[in-house]
Amino acid sequence: MTKIYFTSLLIFIYCSVSAQAVFQNIIYNEKPEPGLVLQIPYKPESVQKTILQKLEETGYKPETKGALFWKSNKINGFYVFKQVTLPELKNQTLDLYFNVEKQKDYKNISTLYMLVSKGYDNFVSPETDTATYRAARRFLNGFIKETAAYRLTIAIEEQQEKIDDSEKKMKILKEYENDMQKKDDDLKKDINKNKEDQHNLENKIQQQKSVLDNFNSDLRILNK
Repeated sequence: MTKIYFTSLLIFIYCSVSAQAVFQNIIYNEKPEPGLVLQIPYKPESVQKTILQKLEETGYKPETKGALFWKSNKINGFYVFKQVTLPELKNQTLDLYFNVEKQKDYKNISTLYMLVSKGYDNFVSPETDTATYRAARRFLNGFIKETAAYRLTIAIEEQQEKIDDSEKKMKILKEYENDMQKKDDDLKKDINKNKEDQHNLENKIQQQKSVLDNFNSDLRILNK
């Protein structure tokens, strides 16, 4: 069962890494804005973790800047991380807007929406800034592999925890077996000792009966 699970997971990862982010107008602040959309075959929690990891790779510190993933921190439905520098745009800072939604019919598939702004909600499109748009698209495409790696890491950790738990139980069972074996050995010794005591006592009884017979014989002689 475990082997089938991991084989399926690897096939899922292999097939999903070919997915690409696509351009799409996204509703932000009640109006359509140019953005990018990416389907990711994992739950929103895994995707959110990947967003933080990807931001940290750029040198950004999401734990001290921007908003973390709490509903109360959303701005018009998006989590906003300001002044992020993408690897291909080292001299340019951008504001990245993320929204992660779980697909209604598929609980393990998420839709990731990203808007890229040069500040003050000045969102980038392929027409207005091709270089920035392409850099943002490549950045977002990296989420597939990163999320797959994150989920696989979690699966490995979970599997290792199962192994550790089973090994602990095995250790307890072996200790119990050793204890029972010792008790069994002690019981066997007690049984053998009991048999020896019975044998010795049986000999003693026979000796005592023999003495009694002698006494009775002597008494009969005296009574003649």
